[in-house]
Amino acid sequence: MKNLKKVITPQKIIIVIIIITATLLSSSFIFQKEILKGVDTQYHLSRIKGIAESWKAGNIPAYIHLDDAGYGYAMGFFYSNIFMILPSILYILGMDIIVAYKIFIIICGLFTAISMYICVKEITKNKYAATIAMFIYTTCSYRIITMIAKAFIGELLSFIFIPLIFLGIYKIIYENEKKWWIFSIGFIGILNSNLVMTEIMICVSLFIIILNIKTILKNKEKILGLIKATILALLLSTNFWMPMLEQLNKSKFNMFTIMEYYKPSKWLIEFKDIFLGTVQYKNNLAAAYGLGLIFVIILPFRIKIKENNPKIKFGDIILLIGLILLIMLTNYFPWEKLNKIGETIQFPSRFEVVISAIFAIECGIILSYIKKEKTKKIIFGLIFVWQVVSIILCYNSCIETIQKYIGVKDINIIKVKKDFCYNICDGVYLPEGANNYDFETNNKSKEKKEDLKTNNEQLKHEGQKEKNKMKIKFSNNNLKDTYIDIPINYYYGYEGISEKDKSEYKLEKSPEGLIRIYLAERKEDEIIVQYKKTKIQKNSLIISTISFIATIIYISYKKVEKEKYKKEEKY
Repeated sequence: MKNLKKVITPQKIIIVIIIITATLLSSSFIFQKEILKGVDTQYHLSRIKGIAESWKAGNIPAYIHLDDAGYGYAMGFFYSNIFMILPSILYILGMDIIVAYKIFIIICGLFTAISMYICVKEITKNKYAATIAMFIYTTCSYRIITMIAKAFIGELLSFIFIPLIFLGIYKIIYENEKKWWIFSIGFIGILNSNLVMTEIMICVSLFIIILNIKTILKNKEKILGLIKATILALLLSTNFWMPMLEQLNKSKFNMFTIMEYYKPSKWLIEFKDIFLGTVQYKNNLAAAYGLGLIFVIILPFRIKIKENNPKIKFGDIILLIGLILLIMLTNYFPWEKLNKIGETIQFPSRFEVVISAIFAIECGIILSYIKKEKTKKIIFGLIFVWQVVSIILCYNSCIETIQKYIGVKDINIIKVKKDFCYNICDGVYLPEGANNYDFETNNKSKEKKEDLKTNNEQLKHEGQKEKNKMKIKFSNNNLKDTYIDIPINYYYGYEGISEKDKSEYKLEKSPEGLIRIYLAERKEDEIIVQYKKTKIQKNSLIISTISFIATIIYISYKKVEKEKYKKEEKY
């Protein structure tokens, strides 16, 4: 009991309560019966549904998600399924998909709070500073906007892992390079969250490394730490990035034809509006922004700190990066000349995820210098009230903005219904030539499309979809170049196999992005068309699994060695 009292102290209980409070406050909108129709809400609900339906059909790990019309959409190659496992399982078990989504949102909030708390506590060695930074970060305006108005789940997940990346690089450069694995965890998480945010954090990390290059080069352990962290992150994420690169190499997608839409120069904003805690946008809600004024109030106090130590130096470096990213949100940055480079970023507002993390960490570092207990309580009380009011204002602003964006005032129309239509947003992962409008129109009927098209009028044929397969039966083929186009989107990995002799048919992408199967000189046959894992997909899963097991064994071994060393020291 005495040991338990040492572990569960009143201070720890208070911190846990504040973490839970921050999580629930930031996620308070989900306690309504229905959820608002943000830009990507239906898109990510479709991910949950698509993964679940694919699993039911035996398609694991569900690189291609099953839609209502049975076309298949390759979200799993470009959006990792790993963080959608829980809501997908809950949906399979019979839970309402909206409820499963809400649980997922709460969990994201909880881990965001824990991540920032750990980050600032490890850097400042100050629980008070860590608690304040956590609360500001978890309840910051842009995170609310991301959840409600934009529903960018990739960005929302990135809020969890960016603090770990900053903590990992801090440990390697300034403190304990043996904790390089924190850097790995951060990048494994963000790579499986959002590719654009991964690109941004790679650039941010490289900038920090360059500014500390002299310190790093003087210590081989720091160099090794960075190398080991990078290798581990790549190995444990192999099952995601290798299949993705294979698809990009073997197939062409609509993403390459609509990049013009994502020029950053189209979405730049006024500098004076950045810190408004309400939704600000031009003509597309996806580019909405708004950091919140709390950072403006705390950050100027940095000038009062005269000390020069690792945490102050690190804080100054990331603050510089944050200010640069702020400028990159505005027309002060020459995006007109750099649009081609910026196309992969899509919306400069994405920088606000990183800026929010940087400013929260810097606020924590600044507040770690407050010594008087009374002052600490007053500051926390003021910040708590400020953030609660900001959340209310931001939520109401999100509702008004969605109403304006959709073009209706009726609150019921801007809510997602249980029978929502399967949504693929702008269809960037459709095969080149595929029509996004046709995909969505056919999904509205919620019926499997089984229409077959051929260039041979004499051919007798019929097709039947069975989950993720299509059975084709044909006869009377009197041409050598006969083909059949089937209503399934073409992705590398599909195969057509004869049920009679198990021989393989030639498949390729039709001009409409569908699977085209050539019958060669076969007069008649029965064919099964289905997606099969490629060698790279199978090998990448093996590499990731072996790497994970090896990592667990290594950590266990190190823990045993550490305990053994402690016992020997006692004697």
